[in-house]
Amino acid sequence: MFVGALALAAPAGAVTCANLQTAINGVANGGTVTVNQGTCTGMSFTLPSHAPGFTYTIQGAGTGATFNGGASGNRILTGTDVGIVTLRNLTFENSTAPTGQNGGAVDIEGNSGVTIDSDRFFGNKVTGGTIMQGGAIHISSTSSSTVTIRNSTFGGATAASGNSSSGSGGAVTINNPGATSMQVIGSVFRRNTAGFAGGGLSESSNGTSGNPQVTLENSSFTQNSASADAGGAVLSSAHSLTVERNAFSHNSVVSNVDGSARGGALLAVGFPSAPNAPLTQIGNRFDANHIGQDGLRSSLAPGGGGEWVGGLDLTSRNDRFTSNSLAQAVGGGAEAEGGGLGLEGCGSLGTPTDVLENLVAAGNQIAGEGHGAGVYGGGCGGGTVHATVLDSTIAGNRQTDSGGSGGLAGGSGDTLKMRNSVVTANVGASLEGFATRTITNTDACVLGSPAPGPGNICKPPKLANPAPGHADVHETTLSPTINAGSNLFVPGPLTTDFEGQPRILNGVVDMGADEFKDGFGGVPILSKKAKVKKGKARVKVRCPKTAVGHCTGKLTLRSGGHGIGSRRFSIAAGKTKTLKVPLTRAAKVQLELGPLDHVLARTNAHDDIGTKKRKTRHIELKLAG
Repeated sequence: MFVGALALAAPAGAVTCANLQTAINGVANGGTVTVNQGTCTGMSFTLPSHAPGFTYTIQGAGTGATFNGGASGNRILTGTDVGIVTLRNLTFENSTAPTGQNGGAVDIEGNSGVTIDSDRFFGNKVTGGTIMQGGAIHISSTSSSTVTIRNSTFGGATAASGNSSSGSGGAVTINNPGATSMQVIGSVFRRNTAGFAGGGLSESSNGTSGNPQVTLENSSFTQNSASADAGGAVLSSAHSLTVERNAFSHNSVVSNVDGSARGGALLAVGFPSAPNAPLTQIGNRFDANHIGQDGLRSSLAPGGGGEWVGGLDLTSRNDRFTSNSLAQAVGGGAEAEGGGLGLEGCGSLGTPTDVLENLVAAGNQIAGEGHGAGVYGGGCGGGTVHATVLDSTIAGNRQTDSGGSGGLAGGSGDTLKMRNSVVTANVGASLEGFATRTITNTDACVLGSPAPGPGNICKPPKLANPAPGHADVHETTLSPTINAGSNLFVPGPLTTDFEGQPRILNGVVDMGADEFKDGFGGVPILSKKAKVKKGKARVKVRCPKTAVGHCTGKLTLRSGGHGIGSRRFSIAAGKTKTLKVPLTRAAKVQLELGPLDHVLARTNAHDDIGTKKRKTRHIELKLAG
């Protein structure tokens, strides 16, 4: 029955909870079942089997229908070989699957295409050990139809509102043993928990037929947690993955098992059956995610405080890894790797080629000794990583031991190509490892000197504040990286910096992910009245702090449409100077008769990167004394 007041009449054709199963059983191909606005309590429903192309929708009327718990000992919704079904504008809450079964609120399997559209899931769970999956939803599809989750919410502001799984996929698990593509778009995952991996989401696509795509886009993962791997989400695919414009914040792995723990927010891995599948990432943010432990571990090897990528060919553009962290490694031979981002190539997964463009890794930390507090790329089991770092900034990262590295690290068999980047101002060595390095036009230090290669420098980058908790990698007017890169090495598609402004300003690309936007507005004239002594007018001007380096230009004075004096200048940024401007004979004669009013003073100037500006002011000239 419905609980709660219904002020409006039910829409024509809408069904009650009591009649919903009958309506589902009788829906026509292409039809829609609309459930009355309100709450169905303690009821379970079954989706009947249909042919693979049979399509239908179940939706809530008005502000939506709510299902509060299933029947005793059962989840809310179950189906196998259901055709192609869309669930829209529905809320599923407080549902628990039978012990040892998957899908706390919804379990759909077999030849089924599923779309979850504008639905909400709160407080659902599965129990029965670490093999269980999908605290709110479990979908295991052999269909060729795409499984889609769109504009939906999993968990809320309180811990009780989150969904939980004793195994993987605290909120959602999607498995594809066939050709099903999977996409999660515009959805929210908050405060969900998994007893093993994927605090919010677990997706696995290992089908060998077709070319199934795995897509994660415009979604947010906040305060989700897992006990072994992937605090926010775990994605695995034998084909291709796309991860675009998502936000991962304050997710965590709190390991309660000995061994490795990967991906504080995101773990993306391939399959040995299809090594080097492509992973494309654009515009994602990984902030304040963490891998720790329960305090009882005899061994712990944490990796990828923000993200860990294993065996996939990663192309990353405009991704940001900020203020993520790893706990100290525990046990003989265990290492902490990749405080922000970790890349791994294991023997069975091939040799991945990873390309990082406009990447920001700042303010990430490893407790104790670690490798690559910003970014780590290394092999295992005979595998290697080929890393290319372009127009990126890895700065302000730290590990707290005298060994290890705070910036970018690789293994002894890995290769690195780096262009137009900043890898310095980290605590611990900024650059470590890699069997082969090809570095040009980069701010990177090796034993206190520029890394070998043309155009490299070794200077403090003087960024705004890249340290933990701030992770601000914007260049300042004092940054030596401004206009210090090489346009030849900017990839053609890379037309903007990490924030979307033009990648090349003022003619030459900067080193690092940020392209400095000059705030120079010209040299202001401070004097309202200028005294004239010995034929020279004393006019005070200021080079603003927003100028890069110096203000260089010319001050001119005009009266009655004629030039009466000029003076060139070069002034350091933030400094004020009184210019002594020689006056023409005619102007000096006029001054003998009295002050000159409405003299037009004009500065034409540029700073050290060439931005030109003009400032004008009317002043009065008067003989001194």
